[in-house]
Amino acid sequence: EVLFEALLGFRVTRHSYISRIEPEERQGTRDLARLAELGLLEAHGHTKGRFYAAGPVLVGIRGEIRTSRKPLADPYPALMGEIKSQEALAGRKKDAEPLF
Repeated sequence: EVLFEALLGFRVTRHSYISRIEPEERQGTRDLARLAELGLLEAHGHTKGRFYAAGPVLVGIRGEIRTSRKPLADPYPALMGEIKSQEALAGRKKDAEPLF
């Protein structure tokens, strides 16, 4: 769960990790430190302001996923043309405020 959140680009804090997983406080701190050691998370800041973000390993995985993903197809390819034709029918000028 923590690694998935980091993969999506969210910050992970010790407090949020401990409150969800419910290990002993020291164990939670060790878990996060170990994940940072392995390159899965990267620690930012010190003491109370510390948070963890995706480390080099997760950033690499994120990059692979993004490059292998196909672009989304426009579900409404004719919509902008329809809006412009309706504006023309209504006699609107180009400088007038748009309909949407």
